[in-house]
Amino acid sequence: MLVSERQQYINRQIETVVLPLLEQNEVDIPQGVIDTVVFCADLNVDFVLTRDRSAEIDFDDSGNEDNKSRFIPSGVALKSVCFYGYDKESKNDKIVMVHCQEEKFLDVSSIMSRCSFAQTPAELPLCDLLKKFGDTGQKEAINVFMVENICKDRVMHIIDRGLLLASKNARTNAGCKTWNIEFDPTLLLGMLSFVLVSSITANREGLC
Repeated sequence: MLVSERQQYINRQIETVVLPLLEQNEVDIPQGVIDTVVFCADLNVDFVLTRDRSAEIDFDDSGNEDNKSRFIPSGVALKSVCFYGYDKESKNDKIVMVHCQEEKFLDVSSIMSRCSFAQTPAELPLCDLLKKFGDTGQKEAINVFMVENICKDRVMHIIDRGLLLASKNARTNAGCKTWNIEFDPTLLLGMLSFVLVSSITANREGLC
């Protein structure tokens, strides 16, 4: 059976990007990592995978800095929060997922005005979000790519303008707690089906 070009490309990504990051005592690649890599590969998105357990990893005696760097996260940590509330304009429930730099505080009042929420929305855990749209599989960690793959335009995304102006890669989990994926956050504009850019953070402590 001939292997499609898509599958060949995905196989190359797994062999050249994922497998070198497995630790000596690891055999299987987490399914969440595979799903994340496949999603990005299908959209031809450039990304870098890293591990966040650099202190626990036994490097070879060569001290190769290039080898070490693959295990050390460098991008800006991404904070993604999902809200659920009543849209007073459409008179329907609305689900919104917002994204900003981890150290920023979300301005819920700004989010409410952008989404026409009638009152302060409730925070919806990402695992509950996926279950709401029929995904009942057990997941160790959930990222924006999984949400888009399962929910598509049924979830509205708001990206904080500051994240796009940071001039740094964004970093989030790669579908597993010990795996990270780094990418240019501006790529989210072309990856997400229903997305808005707005200033939704404050320099003071907020609700989130």
